[in-house]
Amino acid sequence: MSQRERQEKELRPPFYSNEAEPAAKQSTMPNALHLTEPDADRVVGVLADMVKWEKDVAAAETLGRSWGMLASARRVSEMIRHLSDSDPHFRQRAALALAHVPGNQAVADLCKTLDDRNVGVAAQAADSLGNVGDDLAVPYLIGALNNDKRPTIRPRAARALGEIGGERAFAALLNTVRKEKEHGDETLVAFAIEALGATKDRSALGELISVFTQLHWRTNAVKAAALSLGAIGDSSAIEHLEKYVEKEGRSALELKEVATALGLIADDKCLEPLLEIVSHGWSGPLGSRAEAAIALGKIGGNAAIDHLVRMLADKHECDRSAAAIALGTIGSETLQPLRDLLKNASRPKTIEAALTVLGRIGEPAAIDCLERACRDKRTSIRVAAVEALGLLGKPEGTQLILSSLQDRQFEVRFAAINALGNLHDPSVTEPILTHLRLRSSSLRALIAEILSRSGLSESSTTRQLIIGRAMKLRVAAAHALGELSAERGADELILLLRHPAFEMRTAAVSAIGKLGNATVVEAVLPLLQDWNATVRSSAASALVLLLVGEAT
Repeated sequence: MSQRERQEKELRPPFYSNEAEPAAKQSTMPNALHLTEPDADRVVGVLADMVKWEKDVAAAETLGRSWGMLASARRVSEMIRHLSDSDPHFRQRAALALAHVPGNQAVADLCKTLDDRNVGVAAQAADSLGNVGDDLAVPYLIGALNNDKRPTIRPRAARALGEIGGERAFAALLNTVRKEKEHGDETLVAFAIEALGATKDRSALGELISVFTQLHWRTNAVKAAALSLGAIGDSSAIEHLEKYVEKEGRSALELKEVATALGLIADDKCLEPLLEIVSHGWSGPLGSRAEAAIALGKIGGNAAIDHLVRMLADKHECDRSAAAIALGTIGSETLQPLRDLLKNASRPKTIEAALTVLGRIGEPAAIDCLERACRDKRTSIRVAAVEALGLLGKPEGTQLILSSLQDRQFEVRFAAINALGNLHDPSVTEPILTHLRLRSSSLRALIAEILSRSGLSESSTTRQLIIGRAMKLRVAAAHALGELSAERGADELILLLRHPAFEMRTAAVSAIGKLGNATVVEAVLPLLQDWNATVRSSAASALVLLLVGEAT
């Protein structure tokens, strides 16, 4: 018997533990929790200590964001002082936190931090200034863009200027592209071009078109120019994008960005080049056909529908999925072409993709096609039909889904329960709960998840699921508890915060954040010192939800 199994055996009954973590996993963090009343100001002080200690990069970022979002005016002053700390990691995290404080009270100090001797700290200061978006930072960011010798800082300053916008920022970015585009740092040029696109200023079109059409040897700059032309959304760029589609020796990655740009412009003139990409572009995850298909969904029309329906028979999963999404975006106009496809199609993957689209377009007239598919001999097609009925979300399909609960194949029954959960209909709760008696932990975990997202959780039901043997089942049940009212779910979840399995502590503290009950802050605070980084991150996010009502 493993250590985990011994711990879980000791857990039942009772199934909660008040014992400390195993000795090998005791936290080495400073004890910062000698506190009494739960309030945001006190939590900020605790987070400051935890941020300085934190070794895990992802956890440090979450803690830093939480630290900034909860800071009061007095605590912001303390945070600003940390920009001068001797530890560069702590300076960097303080700069990250200051991006999330309300108002512009930290802008001047972040501007000074652009000159920090540590590259990571200076780069984070630039990112934070872009996030704050205050015009006061523009002269300092222009100075960094023009004069900083460190290759990491100049691109970050360019991006921040694009986020802030304004005439001065635009002029500085345009000047950088003109000076650097042929022989300068390509990364800087690409960042500056993307920043010009973020400003959406049409005055940049001439320079962007110049880069896109002439600097064919600078791939990153050309891709950035294509995306920026799309972001600005002016139809005058279409002819240049179309010429690229027609030329020989085109790059697969550049063509993908061209398809994205045409989709952003979404003008009827974009139809022909997009159809060309769908017909002759590259397939697969890095190809351009999927991007072109998504773009065609924004434009619509018979020609687009015809090409997209044919794409449902493509051998590449990503291309079929993109075509299905696009057809779903177009809507009811696709119903008859899809009916015709289902009459003649024989490949299961094509039929499954078509059924998915029928579910997405939400037309009750599609019920007859889905009903026939529910009787198909092939399991995968019955699964796709049930999933489509769940997407359809119409009362006419509910009885078909309920009938599929009796299917001989587990996969179909699993899909039926999931589809019923998507209906958010309290009347189907009883058929769902009858399957809790089954031995499949995957099925029971799905039921717990459905109870959670449907708001149908009951404390007695979820407690039964928590004492099951499978961890994924217990985690789903803990999330379901988070959907209960604060009074009904809090006590159960607080006990789970001391569970020996870190997965359960993570699920419990995440669920507690949804309760919106600030009185549980005291119970969450110790998890900032948990030995597991995921638990620490989840605890920081939960504290922000409890005290501010926003997600990190």
